Amino acid sequence: MGLTVVVDASVVAKWFLKDEKACSAADRMKEDFIEGRISIVAPSLFAYEMASLLGISVKRGRLTAEDAIAAFEELTSLRIPLIEHSTVTPLAVSMAASNGHSAYDNAYVALAMALDAPLYTADKLLLRDLGREYADWMRDIEDYGTRL
Repeated sequence: MGLTVVVDASVVAKWFLKDEKACSAADRMKEDFIEGRISIVAPSLFAYEMASLLGISVKRGRLTAEDAIAAFEELTSLRIPLIEHSTVTPLAVSMAASNGHSAYDNAYVALAMALDAPLYTADKLLLRDLGREYADWMRDIEDYGTRL
């Protein structure tokens, strides 16, 4: 398998919420993962973030309950490796204390740093606030395929 990338929930949400922007880049990443061209990993909190995101999408009328359940089942079937939180938590807490973003957001950046792998996100605020300091690891999903 080729390159390993870290993804956050903002990217994977685009696989299931087609009203999101930049779906083509996110869909291309999903296809590359399924075809074995890349490996995707995420911190263990990712599963809960996705469950929460899908539930909120039902509440906001973006998905039906059935579609949300099907999306989570599809996501589970993809078997994205989830890295145990203890691997990145100390660094994520330290980063959160200095940069003002949540330990949740920082866990993705910390995992990318630990693996020396790019983190792809669609979170423009996160990119704006942390992208300069962590430019070696952070990527905008819209740039997927142009800057691996």
